[in-house]
Formats: sequence, structure tokens, C-alpha cells
Amino acid sequence: MSIRVEGQSISVVDDKTGEVKRWGVWDPDCEVVFETLDRQINARIEKMNAYQRYNEQLADYQGAVDSGRLEITQPPLILPVKPLMRVVADPVVDQHNQVQPGKETMVAFVPVLRDVVYPKITPTQVNT
Repeated sequence: MSIRVEGQSISVVDDKTGEVKRWGVWDPDCEVVFETLDRQINARIEKMNAYQRYNEQLADYQGAVDSGRLEITQPPLILPVKPLMRVVADPVVDQHNQVQPGKETMVAFVPVLRDVVYPKITPTQVNT
């Protein structure tokens, strides 16, 4: 979806079909488009914050694993849970020619979030 402002009207172009829908700035359908766009922007900000927070927590945990100090850290470190990201779809025009807001879904992160890398432990020979 792409949005173009042309004077007192707004055009929304469906990138897949090429269909163009025009509204006046004060049209209620135009408000739905901008509310959806606002939700998409907020979802993007949430994604960036969750990505950064997860990577910071993972780095702390990975550092404890790498140094062999995981069991003695105070307070105990907990492996961070991979968050989901919120995706807000573009608004759609329904069969009654009414604009419907984009639906929200929670999905796994793209790009995929990193995992902890545990060191390989090789068994030692025990003489009996």
C-alpha cells in the first residue's frame, strides 16, 4: 500500500492490484487509513525495542555461559524468552466499499532472533 496526498484528497494505491482509492481529507475512511498507519508505525517501534531488549538480555546470559559463571550469578540469570512481534496489515476495502482497518497478528520475529550458544563439553577419560 502506498499513500499519496494530493491537495485536499488522499489516494491509496494497492501495490498488488494497482487499484486506487481516493478520499477527501475529512472522509471517515481516510481516518481509518491513518489510524492503521499509526498502528503500523507503533508496531515497528515496539519491534525495535523488543529486539534490542532481547539482544541485551541474551548477551548478559551468553556472557555468563561463556565465563562459566551461570550458576553463581546473583540474582540468577534467566534465559530470555523470545518475544513475538505485532504485525498490522494494510487497510482493506470490503465488499460494501467500506474501508476496514488492518488486522493485527502476533508472529515470530523476522529476522530470526539469536539463540544461546552453549560450549561443547568433551568427556574426559576416567582411569579406574
